[in-house]
Amino acid sequence: MRIVLLPCLVATSISMLAVSASYAWADNSPSPPRTNKQAKSRPLHAQGTRKAGSAITSQDEAVAVVGTRETSHGMEQSVTRATMDKFVAGTSPLQILSATTPGVNFASDDPFGLDTWANTFYIRGYSQSQLGITLDGIPLGDAQFINSNGLDINQAIIQNNIGRVDMSQGGGALDVMSVTNLGGALQYYSLDPRDKAGGDISQTFGSNQTYRTYVSAQSGKLNPSGTKFYASYARTDAGKWKGAGDQFEQQANFKIVQPLGR
Repeated sequence: MRIVLLPCLVATSISMLAVSASYAWADNSPSPPRTNKQAKSRPLHAQGTRKAGSAITSQDEAVAVVGTRETSHGMEQSVTRATMDKFVAGTSPLQILSATTPGVNFASDDPFGLDTWANTFYIRGYSQSQLGITLDGIPLGDAQFINSNGLDINQAIIQNNIGRVDMSQGGGALDVMSVTNLGGALQYYSLDPRDKAGGDISQTFGSNQTYRTYVSAQSGKLNPSGTKFYASYARTDAGKWKGAGDQFEQQANFKIVQPLGR
């Protein structure tokens, strides 16, 4: 058996050397005739890649891949001040979220959502106690009725002073300052004072003996450093849609902005 296989191995090595030598010749030198064995062994020494239906070349080929990196934060929507202004003044931001985004449900027994005992708010089946809720980065905690560590958004800020609401329907991001963002997050951002002095007045009348008044005064920029503030007041008195009772609330907000490093 060894006497028969040894000549085959020697012949194979000679053919491989012959193919290698053919690539070392100069371009102006004619290539020697190749045998069938040499042609079959050529892919062992050729450099480069072979595509379907193309000939093998000895030149190196380079492939460049260019792409961009994108980070997804899940199902996240934003409700701006322009969208909230399309609703009746004082409408609960939870009701606005329910009316503008899928997967959100809000119910209450008064037109402005002031009755926290009757309010129910869900994001894809998760209640308020399972959501991360912040206002300007400050955690509001559990916003349900009779809680020891939370504050409803209607009690924290006047609806007219909310500038934007960012809602994440998936798990809240790690930068949400809350330990209850199991089923999503609501991040409220208050409006900044305007650069020009002025004011706003809003009066609302409706059924169920509904009365709402909102007044705001804007200071505008007071000095070259950009100091500015606003003060606002809201008074709401409305009967419940369901059951007997009346919802009465008075709110006052004050915000001052002082740019630093100028």
